[in-house]
Amino acid sequence: MPTSERLSAKDFTSGPFAPHGAMDIQVAGRLNVLEAKGPFNLELVLAGDVAQEKLDAMLNARGRWGTVLVLKENALASPEAIAEIARIVQRRVQQGIRPVAFALVVGPEVEGGTFMQSHYLAAYASAGIPGRAFPDLEQAKLWVMQVIDGAEPVADR
Repeated sequence: MPTSERLSAKDFTSGPFAPHGAMDIQVAGRLNVLEAKGPFNLELVLAGDVAQEKLDAMLNARGRWGTVLVLKENALASPEAIAEIARIVQRRVQQGIRPVAFALVVGPEVEGGTFMQSHYLAAYASAGIPGRAFPDLEQAKLWVMQVIDGAEPVADR
């Protein structure tokens, strides 16, 4: 188990190409919070996957938990990166590592945010994880916590 509840994808890079973008992953209570600055390539997604694996046991030990992805500056990602996100989420679900909800934070200042929002939500939806987009972090956290606590009806997810 890691000694820290916050990791950076840059510490887990490998392969012939450098990762584009940045991603920090933090466990905060029952929330898995990812802060990412794009544009993103496949190499960053793969490095983020390795970093996330270091925190999975900690998350699962907390019972029901959810993911919040905060996109900053630029939301653009290569098609390969988005496809890999979907594969990673599906693999984790098959392994029993499943957030009960996914919130995407994309403010109006994020380049490509409106265009990319549906791609990120679809990557999680393909694994059966309900998701929503929010303009700010507090709204996103509130919604995910409501789903975790079972306070939101299934029809609203």
